[in-house]
Amino acid sequence: MQIKPSHHRRDFFSLLSPSLLAFVAATFLTVLTPARGQLTIDDPLYTAGTYYTNATPTTSDSIISYDWDSSQNLYFITTNSNDYFGGFYEFSGGTTSTLAPSNSSDYAGANVVSIGNYVYYNDGFGQIYNYGPTNGGSPTVTPVSTATNYGLYKSNGQLFITGAPDGTNHIYNVTLAADGSWANNPVTDLGADSGGSGPLAFDNQGNLYYAPGYGDQSIYKWTAAEVAAAIANPEANPLTATLANLWVNYSSLYGSFGGGTSMIVENGELLVTLTDFGGPSDLVAFGIDSSGAYTNTATTILNDNSDALGELRTQNGNLYLSDGNTIYTISPAPEPSTYLLLGLGLLLLVGIKWRKSKIGLNTASMPNSHS
Repeated sequence: MQIKPSHHRRDFFSLLSPSLLAFVAATFLTVLTPARGQLTIDDPLYTAGTYYTNATPTTSDSIISYDWDSSQNLYFITTNSNDYFGGFYEFSGGTTSTLAPSNSSDYAGANVVSIGNYVYYNDGFGQIYNYGPTNGGSPTVTPVSTATNYGLYKSNGQLFITGAPDGTNHIYNVTLAADGSWANNPVTDLGADSGGSGPLAFDNQGNLYYAPGYGDQSIYKWTAAEVAAAIANPEANPLTATLANLWVNYSSLYGSFGGGTSMIVENGELLVTLTDFGGPSDLVAFGIDSSGAYTNTATTILNDNSDALGELRTQNGNLYLSDGNTIYTISPAPEPSTYLLLGLGLLLLVGIKWRKSKIGLNTASMPNSHS
C-alpha cells in the first residue's frame, strides 16, 4: 500500500535548493534591475547598472569625467554643487584615494584622460595637470600654450585639446614625451571650426568627430587623412567646419538642447550627450554606415531631466556613463528570447527537482519487503 504523508506537501520554492534559488534570483535581478538615480531609460533596448558610486568628500559631489589606466585603476574629477573643483581621485583595490583635494577657488574642468603612464585632467581656468600613477606623488601643472581649454581627448597616444581663446572653438594637438611632458610646445593649432568648445571623438579608422558645445547644433567630421594633413601642416590644411565637413545638423531633431558635452563612437553609432544647460540632458545615438556617413537615424537612449549627464567612456568592451555621483554601465537589454529561454530553463530545473522529490517520496513510502 502506498502512503502519501501530508507533512511532505511542499510549495513551489521549497522544491528549489538554496544554490538554485540564489542562481535564479541573481539571474532575474541582473536582467530586470532598472536604472537607478536620476537616469531614465527611453530606449527599451538598453539597461543601466551601477559601476561605481562616489561619496568623497560628500555624496552631493558629481563625477564630471573619469578614465582607467593600464592597470584598471579608475581616476576621476568631481564638482560640488557650486561648480567648483571637487577633487581628483583614484579608485583602486576597493579604496578611493584623494590625489588632489577640493578647491573653492577653481572651477571644475571637463575631462580626465589616461595616456601611457600618465593621467591628465584640467580645471576651469585653463590649467592642465598630469599625474604619473606608476610613480605616485602629487599632480603637477603640465605646460600648455593656450590659456583657454575646454576638453582633453586622446587618440593613438596623442593628446587633443579643444578651446575657444577667441570665442570660436579651436582643436589643438599635443605629442607627449615618455615622461608625460609636452613634446611640442607650443601645441599645434589645427584650426578654428565652429561654435563654443565641445567634445571630440575618434572612430577605429582615425576619423575625427566634433560637436560644438553651444551656438551650432551640428556635428562635424574629418577623415583620418584630413587630420594627419592638419597635424603635418595646419596652415595649409586646417580643420575648419565647412559644409563639406558637416556630418549632421540635429536642430530639427533636438533643437531644445544647447550642444554636446560628451561623445564616443561605439558599435556603429555616434553616442552624444546633448545638454540644455541648467536643465535636461539626453544620451542620443546617431547611426553610422560602413562608409562613415550619417544613416539618418537618431535614437534617444536615456535622459536625466534635472541635470547634465557626465562623461561617456568605453573600457574592456563595456560602455560607461557618469551622472551625478555615480558611474553607470550602459548595456543592451536582453532579447525577448532570453527571457523565454530563462523561463523554460527555470521550468526544466523545477520539473527535475519535482520528479526527484516524487521519486524520493514514493520510494520512502513503499512497504519493506523484509518485514
